[in-house]
Amino acid sequence: MSEATGQKHTEEYRWTYARTNSKGEKIYRHDTNQTVEFVMDYLDSRGIEYELKQGASMLWVYNNDKAYSYYYTTGRWAPYKIGSLPKMHFSSKGIMDFVERFLTKYDKKEEPEQKRINPRTGKPYYYKDNPDKCKARAARNSLTNMYVDGKYVSKSHPLYKAGKYSGFSDVAFSSLEGYGKSKAGYIYIMHSASFPGWIKVGMAMDAEDRIKQFQTGSPYRDYELIKSYKVEDRREAEAMAHKELSAKGVGRKGEWFYMSHPVATDKLDKIFPEAHQFELF
Repeated sequence: MSEATGQKHTEEYRWTYARTNSKGEKIYRHDTNQTVEFVMDYLDSRGIEYELKQGASMLWVYNNDKAYSYYYTTGRWAPYKIGSLPKMHFSSKGIMDFVERFLTKYDKKEEPEQKRINPRTGKPYYYKDNPDKCKARAARNSLTNMYVDGKYVSKSHPLYKAGKYSGFSDVAFSSLEGYGKSKAGYIYIMHSASFPGWIKVGMAMDAEDRIKQFQTGSPYRDYELIKSYKVEDRREAEAMAHKELSAKGVGRKGEWFYMSHPVATDKLDKIFPEAHQFELF
């Protein structure tokens, strides 16, 4: 019998023996086998506000101005009151069971008669594009979580630093004063013999350093820097370069374009005529 809920241990809960306490009573444990990413995605899909507590397998779940502690590895939860610890914990089978059987059952709000309409789609706002929720979620996650290339990074990672980054090199450079504020840099054209017919056009604070990064990922060290352009705003210049090269019928995969490098340099020379140019091939 579960001490928390008074419910009988069943296969439905997948209870397993954990230990025997000092009173000789057997203690059982329930494992949900659900990851924190799965739990957060589910709460996002239901439009339920939450906050991940770092250093513990727990989230604060908010509903109708009430807060609950939820342990995603075991499904245990408790109502939370400011300034006091919960008197009792309860058990659920997992996040869906917690939300459906406990959270929404007792704390349901009536649906508003008229929902806000997304002007871009003409349909009611979906939970992921609701401006208020997006803003709150982004602000919350940027302060407590780390994402690299859109993927969650655990706090135990040696390079952990809260924020959103395109790569781990950006994590390192972000600690340098002025890196995030600097707009100047280079637009570069490079190619690799491993990808015949393709060229890569991208931006970097230093073109030579960028090609060195690519070389470490190739056992043949076959990347070659064709040309680079020094620009005042590398992000704006990159967008202009990609637009210029994205002609109808030209194959493109992200920053890679299926065209010869003389054609590419000819086009970019025209949109960056006054840029300080370095031609290496």
